[in-house]
Amino acid sequence: MKERKRYNVLDTIEQCNAYFSILTSHPMVSIIDLTQVKKVNIAEVKLNLYAVVCTSGHVKFYAPGHISMSYKYNSLNIGGWILIFHPDLLEDTLLAQRMSEYAFFDNRSGQALNVTATETDILNKCVYSIKEELQNTTDRYSRRILVAGIAVLLSVCMRYAERQPTLNITSNKNVVARLNTLLNYRISHPAENKELPSVSDCARELGISPNYLGDLMRKQVGCSAKQYIQNHILNEIKLMLSRSNLTINQIAIDLGFKYAHHLTRLFKRVTGMTPNEYRRQMRESSS
Repeated sequence: MKERKRYNVLDTIEQCNAYFSILTSHPMVSIIDLTQVKKVNIAEVKLNLYAVVCTSGHVKFYAPGHISMSYKYNSLNIGGWILIFHPDLLEDTLLAQRMSEYAFFDNRSGQALNVTATETDILNKCVYSIKEELQNTTDRYSRRILVAGIAVLLSVCMRYAERQPTLNITSNKNVVARLNTLLNYRISHPAENKELPSVSDCARELGISPNYLGDLMRKQVGCSAKQYIQNHILNEIKLMLSRSNLTINQIAIDLGFKYAHHLTRLFKRVTGMTPNEYRRQMRESSS
């Protein structure tokens, strides 16, 4: 069996700065000048932060949970910068509600956004304004100004992304469609020790963070990702009850419930009747 590649997990700005051997000036935001970085500690990391990486006419975007930022000791002379910010910085802000609109954070292929020299200069100015704020003394306006600066940068990137048709950015609606395809696959394909699909499992398969998936589902379909997955499973239970003679136990096994009474309890809580009562009602209505 091929050995799984090992990586380090970076959860905080301080850990990320230590990765690049630089000092931390702000607990929620960091701008890393790659021309000033002399070495890194490891080859690859799983970053539980947002990152925008601009190097040599290319911009890449990483959402929390992506395995990313692969740098070798001898590859740091390419220039450019990295903006990293903690998800908690966006809490209770308008930008937090709009993050799902920036579809480049759902770019699983890692394909870069190509930018011209003029566009790079504009992005550099956006980052410079954020950097200036980081150098100011922190006050009650600091967080608001930093979030506003990041919002401007992301909006400019989105403008450039929309004019680059070759960029493989998945739209929000396509994420919903891909989730449906994934759920159908998970449900219909038997497997040993099968388990019910969870938000974390689905997000990992889709290449996005659970929080991003949750925000997107609330915006697109009006419910949480957990509720959406549960409704999908319930609809499958209803189909199996009405179109087959499988026992409740067999349906539970086929769908990944650990015990049949877990299925029964969920079904009754949502529909108000037991699976057998539902099956009987469906057969009486069709006779």
